[in-house]
Amino acid sequence: MITDNLGLVLENQLINLYIPAFRSCLVFRVRARRNRGFEEIPYGSIPVAKDEVVYTLDGGTVAVPEDGVLPARSYTPSSKTLPSIVEGVFDSKDMFYLSPDYRNILLHCKYYITPAWIRVLTEVPAGVLHNRFQRDRVILDISKDWGWKRGFIETFHVPGVHIGFKFCNDLNANVYTFIKIVYGEYEVEIPKDPELIYGVIVGKIPAYSFTWQYITSEEIVRSTLLRVYGITGFPVIFEKDKAVKKYEELIKNLKV
Repeated sequence: MITDNLGLVLENQLINLYIPAFRSCLVFRVRARRNRGFEEIPYGSIPVAKDEVVYTLDGGTVAVPEDGVLPARSYTPSSKTLPSIVEGVFDSKDMFYLSPDYRNILLHCKYYITPAWIRVLTEVPAGVLHNRFQRDRVILDISKDWGWKRGFIETFHVPGVHIGFKFCNDLNANVYTFIKIVYGEYEVEIPKDPELIYGVIVGKIPAYSFTWQYITSEEIVRSTLLRVYGITGFPVIFEKDKAVKKYEELIKNLKV
């Protein structure tokens, strides 16, 4: 069994985090769950404030009537990080942001949003839209539901990277909102066995596999991954001998 009843990865299990922008994977082993027993956070409302101006699906703007209320047929025009509800975090404007020096910590977050029809989209890094069709031929805007989730979204927070969210209420009524977060604070290491890494990437060794919502390459993410882990991932190579040789080289650069 790889996960528990909350869908979080158990100790000593593996994570295969696929990064589409680099066509590579970061493979982690969970050494410990630092927040075991404290995984659920009643976070509160979507971070919109009274009188804040949001856009409408009909092409106009509207003011938010109350804190946490998303007006009828409206959406947040810019990416929002989730402000911290506790003091002492690295960034009070982004609760799950970690310093690059916390390279042995990986945060796995599942966001449950009420009402369940609310549309949500993640941006990695915050402010960069990745919705594409036919490579980069078509950039998808808010009018297309492609890539958006409803009522739930999941991601991994890598140290040094801010992840943003967009929210949309396409119902013809104002709605009060709420977010419940289930998260795992994993203490991780990257395995140093190239054959094990190959087995995870090609699916021969069980792991929790997740595709990070990072499609178009941004230099800030590339440089951050290099700073944090020493690599941008292990490239997906299906020829075993070639893959193992490449992974042996990359393992020499690891920082965790």
